[in-house]
Order: sequence, then C-alpha cells, then structure tokens
Amino acid sequence: MRHHFLVFAVVVLLTASTMLPAPAQYVVHDPANAVILIEQKLNQATQIQRQVDQINNQLRNLRSYTFDWSSIADELRR
Repeated sequence: MRHHFLVFAVVVLLTASTMLPAPAQYVVHDPANAVILIEQKLNQATQIQRQVDQINNQLRNLRSYTFDWSSIADELRR
C-alpha cells in the first residue's frame, strides 16, 4: 500500500511540474527576438571560450617555464 502511495505522489508531482509556466526569460513571444538573443548568447560563449583558451595558454607557459635556482640564490647572497 505504501508503494502505491509513493508512485501516486511521484506521478502527481511530475504532472504538476509540467503544468508550471516556463520562466519568463525562456518564453518566446517574438521569434526574431529569440534569434537575436541566441546570437548574443553564442557571442558571449565564444568570448568566454577565447578567455579560457588564453588562460590555458598562460598556464601552459607557466608550467614550461623553469626557474634558474642557482642564479636566484646568487642574487639573494649579494
């Protein structure tokens, strides 16, 4: 009996959740406006990807950089 109640509760919750209105930012009233919004988001994603690539290149350069510890020690002794 308890199992039937849980199944019923899950079905009710799933049904109710599909009836909720979509968040306002995802409601498309004007298809042309939707295309503009998608293009803006795509441009933002492209800019973020470029920034990530730059950071990855900087990290790669830092990893490949080796310190000359002997010359640093010599400088500190002076």
